[in-house]
Amino acid sequence: MNLVDVDGSVWEHFGVFGQPAAVLVTTDGGVIGHMGNLTGDAFENFVENNRQA
Repeated sequence: MNLVDVDGSVWEHFGVFGQPAAVLVTTDGGVIGHMGNLTGDAFENFVENNRQA
């Protein structure tokens, strides 16, 4: 998911119709992944639940 793609125009431009996984890169370079589609609210929860202090 492109966080700045609020209106879906980036996905539309590239023909993307779904996203099978999400990956967060932490401030220290770590990677946290989630397999499966996330709705907007679920993605926000994924980010908040994995936010590092």
